[in-house]
Amino acid sequence: MNKKLVITLKSDLCVASGDGFSSGIDVDICYDDHGFPFIPGRRIKGCLREVSNDILPQCSDSIFGSPRRRESGCLKVGNAVLPGLDAMKSIADSESASTSEICSLFTRVRAQTAIEGDSVKDGTLRFIRVVNHYSPITRGELEFEAPIEIAEEHASDFEVLVKGLRNIGYRRNRGFGAIKCRIEDACEGSRACSVTEFPSGIAFAVKTEEPLMLPRQNDESLDHVPGSAVLGFFAAKAQKKGMDAETFEKLFLSDVVRFSPLYPVDAKGERALPAFGLIAKIKGSGPGSRDGECVNLLCDSLKNGEQPKPLKSGFLDSDYLPLQVEKEVTYHCSMGDAPTLYTQEVIRPGQVFAGFIFCPESYRPFFSEVLRDESLSFGRSKSAQYSKCCLEEYKGSLPSELPLPVRSGEKVVAILDSDVLLDDSCGGYSGNADSLIDAIAREAGLANPDRAHSLFKSRVVSGYNAKWNQKKPHVIAFAAGSYCTFEAVQDGCPSELLLGRRRGEGFGRVVLKPVTELIPSTESASAAPANCQSGSPLLDEWRALLREAKRAEKLRLLAIDCVKGSKGETLNASFVGRVLRMIVQSESRNDLMGRIASIRNADKKAIVEEIVSSFESGCDSSSLDWRIEQDCLKCAFTFLKYRAKRSEEGCIE
Repeated sequence: MNKKLVITLKSDLCVASGDGFSSGIDVDICYDDHGFPFIPGRRIKGCLREVSNDILPQCSDSIFGSPRRRESGCLKVGNAVLPGLDAMKSIADSESASTSEICSLFTRVRAQTAIEGDSVKDGTLRFIRVVNHYSPITRGELEFEAPIEIAEEHASDFEVLVKGLRNIGYRRNRGFGAIKCRIEDACEGSRACSVTEFPSGIAFAVKTEEPLMLPRQNDESLDHVPGSAVLGFFAAKAQKKGMDAETFEKLFLSDVVRFSPLYPVDAKGERALPAFGLIAKIKGSGPGSRDGECVNLLCDSLKNGEQPKPLKSGFLDSDYLPLQVEKEVTYHCSMGDAPTLYTQEVIRPGQVFAGFIFCPESYRPFFSEVLRDESLSFGRSKSAQYSKCCLEEYKGSLPSELPLPVRSGEKVVAILDSDVLLDDSCGGYSGNADSLIDAIAREAGLANPDRAHSLFKSRVVSGYNAKWNQKKPHVIAFAAGSYCTFEAVQDGCPSELLLGRRRGEGFGRVVLKPVTELIPSTESASAAPANCQSGSPLLDEWRALLREAKRAEKLRLLAIDCVKGSKGETLNASFVGRVLRMIVQSESRNDLMGRIASIRNADKKAIVEEIVSSFESGCDSSSLDWRIEQDCLKCAFTFLKYRAKRSEEGCIE
């Protein structure tokens, strides 16, 4: 059952991220790249598990899973985000709103100390960022929505658990994190995206809606989705649909169907290639050097003082320029007898990856149906916070069975689009580069390998079989991104090859390209602007709020500039503090000017009046709301107060 969990705040909320912000915030919240706060799915699932242990312990393992079981529970929980988040992000991009500007609209910083006796204990001042109880858009209590999946037989039990969840987050026993939860039907719109068919299979793309964790080593993630993970996803869906054993074996155990790795998509919509060393980045400091530019080492001659740095990791876009997958580090705490804080490197959400499924036409309807109708997830922690993706339409280049238009004697480069497992004729896999060169030359009809412009990398391929609860054997493979340069023996050669074993898992694909085609562009294409049409009163309110926030920030900076350009530095901190109190207590601009007129010292009064009048003339105060002007003056005189304190202490720069 696909539902959504609606979380309504009943107080300020601090879902701690495990990190701080600069030196000004000791405990920070979880927020995305745009600055919108969210509640991680793992945090929600953990709090629900606590409730279950108290009121429904007999259902805990079935719903949430158990370390003692080989299979996870039936509950999947995503991150809880603000309603209409995608549309709000589009508007924020169109208004060029920064992360700090958006975050400040939904959050504030609160201070706390420890008391010892009747006074504050030294060294205990802490600043915590919290999510505001009320929404800046609707003015009502802020709500978050998390997608959930739950087995139908446990739906009624889960509703009981949701009603019992009353608190979440950091310091929930000190007034933070009071919430009210309810379950609603998920309003899943029809997916307009579809797969793209080509003569030998289908192409598709997925967009990461949540971070992806595809384990490599030391809690680091791969920068792509391997073909084995794609195969595993479809195999699990086939079992769920009750596919018969004979069809299952043909699709997933016999290499009749091949699943390619999912690689990132560039700004032009093209699937990237693994970076290979024939393309190099120039390092040079001499006059006229092309420092930072990419060149083809076989076609470009280097100038004096230029040193090539071959690309050995990452990807290349359709212009043969470096394309890096964005990653981030997340913090988690393992709860148990000895709670431990640990980190994971994950792929950031919002990125698009594409791949191919090579299969007979009779099997394509099954894969198309799964991609359009099922929730897509790859990698680790599928039940909470990670792995969720959505289908995107792939509009890039498709695999072609047509031969390359090369003439006899022209240079051709063979690039490993995926890892290759090559037989060594002794029951194992070969790591000898000569065997790979011979296999490519034989299959493609090429000759005269140029070893000076070839590079072979190897890596250990392993894995873990969750069903059998044991590790897979470690084997040596030629790594994707290895390449070798040949000469064409005759006109035309294949555009791609298949070599070695385990092709169904994405191994063994080799693409061939004419060397003269590999000319890096001078600049990469930029992504198309996002569609930011609103048409909703709440979204229009959000746009107006962003513009007002940007205007208020400019006015605050203007007020501070007015202070810097005045004689305010001659004022002492205690006097500035009294002026600051006048600003706070004033109910209008006229009220403030009347209070300033009561200052007895003529010189000090003149300085204050000069600062206020300078700000009013610079911002056209006749059309400015008093609350905004009051906030700007408070900011300016607070700056002046602490500057005066530092001056009195001898710390002024």
